[in-house]
Amino acid sequence: MIKAINKPRVEMLSGLIGLVSNFVLNLIFVPKFGISGAAFATVGGYAIYNFTEISVIYATTGITPFSVSILKPILTTIVVVPIFSLFYVSGNDLANILFTGTLATIVMISAMIFTNSVDEQDMVVVDAVENKTGLELELFKRLLRRGF
Repeated sequence: MIKAINKPRVEMLSGLIGLVSNFVLNLIFVPKFGISGAAFATVGGYAIYNFTEISVIYATTGITPFSVSILKPILTTIVVVPIFSLFYVSGNDLANILFTGTLATIVMISAMIFTNSVDEQDMVVVDAVENKTGLELELFKRLLRRGF
C-alpha cells in the first residue's frame, strides 16, 4: 500500500513493527497455547503491520483505503459468526468443509444485503458470474441493489 505514495522507508518501518510485534506475541502466546498461539501471534503481527501502513497513508493523504460499505458487512459478520459457530460439526471431512464454506458465503452475502453495502464493483462480479455461467441472476441483482 505504501508504494502508492512512494514511501519505502515507511514500508520498512511498518514491516519492522509487524515483525517485532509478532515476535513479542509469540513469546506471550506460544508457551500457553502452542501452535494456536503462534497462529494468533501471526495474525496480530500482520494486523499491527497493516494498521501502521493504513495510519501513515491516512496521515499523508487524508484518505483511507476503506469505506463504510466495506466495514459494515465485516462488523456484521464478526457479530454473526460466533452464533453460526454453534452449528459447527467436528471433523475434517469434505462435507464439513463444504458446509462451513457455504455457511460463510451465505453469512457474508446476507451481511452485505442487510447493511445495504453492495456497490457497483460488487455488481460487476455478479455480472461476470452471470456471463460465465449463463445463469439469469436478475432477481438476485435486484435484491443486492435494494437490500432488505
